[in-house]
Amino acid sequence: MIKKILLALLLILSINPLFAQNIKIIGQVIDSLSSIPLPSALVTIINRENQKVIFIGVVEDSEGTFAFDKINTKGAICDVIVEYVGYKKRIIPLVENLGIIRLTHHSLLIDDVTVVGSISVRQNIDKITYIVDSLDLSRVSVTTDVLRKIPEIAVNELRRTATIMGKENTLVLQNGINTGVSIDLRTIDFRNIARIEVITSTSSGVDNQFDGIINIVMKSKVPAGISVDLEQSTKLDFRSNDTYIGATWSKEKVSLKFTYSNSYRANQFDIKEYRYSDNGIDSYEKDGYAADPFEVINDFGLNLDYHITSNDFFNITTSTKFTRADKSIDYSTTNLGDLNSQFNNDYFIGNYTLYYRHTMQDKQTDYLSVNANFGYMDATEDINSTYDSGIEYINNEIANKFSTTLRVEYNNQLNRTLRLNTGVQSYYQDFRNMLNSETNDNNLQNYRTNIYADLFATVGKWNFRVGVKGEININDFKSSLYESTNQLLLQPIASAMYKFDKTHSLSLEYRRPASYPSAWILSPHSLQVDEKSIIVGNPDLLLTKRDNIGLTYTYRTDMITLSASPVYQYSSNIIIPQMTFDTDLNSTTKYVNGGSSNLVGMDIYGALNFLKGAISIEPDLFMGYGNMMAGDLVQRNFYYRAGGSVNLYLPHGFGLGVYGSCRGKYITINGYSESRYSIDALYIMKRFEKSGLNLFFGYQSLAQSADVDYVLSDNYTQRSYFESDTKGFILRINYYFNTGKNRRMKSIDTYFDTDRK
Repeated sequence: MIKKILLALLLILSINPLFAQNIKIIGQVIDSLSSIPLPSALVTIINRENQKVIFIGVVEDSEGTFAFDKINTKGAICDVIVEYVGYKKRIIPLVENLGIIRLTHHSLLIDDVTVVGSISVRQNIDKITYIVDSLDLSRVSVTTDVLRKIPEIAVNELRRTATIMGKENTLVLQNGINTGVSIDLRTIDFRNIARIEVITSTSSGVDNQFDGIINIVMKSKVPAGISVDLEQSTKLDFRSNDTYIGATWSKEKVSLKFTYSNSYRANQFDIKEYRYSDNGIDSYEKDGYAADPFEVINDFGLNLDYHITSNDFFNITTSTKFTRADKSIDYSTTNLGDLNSQFNNDYFIGNYTLYYRHTMQDKQTDYLSVNANFGYMDATEDINSTYDSGIEYINNEIANKFSTTLRVEYNNQLNRTLRLNTGVQSYYQDFRNMLNSETNDNNLQNYRTNIYADLFATVGKWNFRVGVKGEININDFKSSLYESTNQLLLQPIASAMYKFDKTHSLSLEYRRPASYPSAWILSPHSLQVDEKSIIVGNPDLLLTKRDNIGLTYTYRTDMITLSASPVYQYSSNIIIPQMTFDTDLNSTTKYVNGGSSNLVGMDIYGALNFLKGAISIEPDLFMGYGNMMAGDLVQRNFYYRAGGSVNLYLPHGFGLGVYGSCRGKYITINGYSESRYSIDALYIMKRFEKSGLNLFFGYQSLAQSADVDYVLSDNYTQRSYFESDTKGFILRINYYFNTGKNRRMKSIDTYFDTDRK
């Protein structure tokens, strides 16, 4: 009888292994749309009755498969929770073979998720979102390699920078945190990127100087332990050098990163000025050469990410820079003999940002964020010009600035059709400077406050957006000689997009941005550079206003992404350096609101990929016609700009690339610039993916023209010439190292382990 009972028990346990003390589970986690594996997904087993955690494991296999054994369930009925950042979690009854587990994106209601080839893409009226885990991450060893796979993004491999094609002033953010400047891409570990947002139509609250944003969103859960990344770039003639060191410590909800970077430049350059009267009688020339210029920047950074809860995120980002520049330029001049000009600059720049974001638990699309930025600058600039005759001009300028920006933003998904994004911002700066030990009349306080709102709507295949920002800008001068200025500005935006299908889309946008004069050029003092040149500031400068209209057609497939955009721009109150001459060819330069301009043109840009991405071509072309008006003066010009890169990815981790640019003659209100061209770099790379090592070898400035500009004033002309010797071979080594606890936790303390009687 006992034998029969034992045999029955063994038979039951063999049929239903969930009653066993120790079990093994297997499965695979993939994207529900693209079927791309999701490594680093979190697998948790809980007791269904009391919700106690029994086991936690992390999927480490690159194919998203997992196998966890020796899991002690104590005979409880359990569920498996599978989670991955950016995806909805799945809850599955516990069985040994979980099979293929498909996770779906946590996307906004207004987002459409499109799979192009193997890339998951969300596209709406203001941005395009790329899910990084759906990208092909082969041939990737640094963050710029990931960004290069985004069709709308152009990467400068030499400078480690990225911009949106067709957007000259792109701001690069991490987790939406705005420090006022683009982040250093070297500080980002591509392994921890969740998604990349290409924001082609910026929020009404974004600074006017930026016309596009790349927002790199990191995973909320990163492997625990310590990682170190190193990068060293050296020009082989030792006239330039870049060093970067980053160390990251992560544990559970906290990630802390310290960075140090050093940038050194000592490239020789030629600089010339040639002034002449239109009748050809009077002329003056200053021909200079800098044999050993020197500039060094030391930057110390800290970044703290703290995921307080699944809905609360806090960040501290700091940057402390020490900059020094020394230049000695030897000139030969017409009639005045030899001249030596010494430029010595020292800067301390601190930038410190606090950020908090709360996501509404009942509605994941809604959030409230607070972004506070504090900045401090302490600067000394010395200009000493000495002629061989003994005549000397000394300018010692000391300045400091404190600034703070506070931004509060709220996003609300009102319903399936409407979304509201609104906020308020306040900016304050206190700028003080002194010239040759005399307090400068330019000491001022600047206040800027705005309220903005954007309303988004989705109707079928249509996306709409209307927005507005109302702003007041106040300059309060300390000196009674200058009146305070109050400027009111209303900046509307309106856009519409129609998505024919996943391949074709058409969008139309109107925007009115503005740009502000800096505190430096508001300065009313006179700076005597040498015997022939004076620079004067202008406290009466007004904002430069622009009206932009663009119609963009986009064609997108897995191999080709191309955008064509006819654009129109009207600008008024343009700030320009106005130069006047006397009969002895002495010049006075003063910044003024110099007129207006009209520009109409066509922008074409995109990415062409062949042989499954082994060959990548990124063209960027603009052609336009415009006129510039200042009083009775009207100048007209046909203008073109072209650039791009070609990258070839070879077997065994090798890669080749070349990129460059050119532009035609460019007319300005008070003159013109000659056409320019540059082949910026030709390079070869070798990746050692398993060891985390990346080698880069290239030649910088393979071909490059000088910068030649003309300024026209009354009956006189000035020609300025500048050419820097940046040619040379570049060697770069990048290495990534990490260590820490094994990501799979074999056992954790639970109710069953600790509550024993």
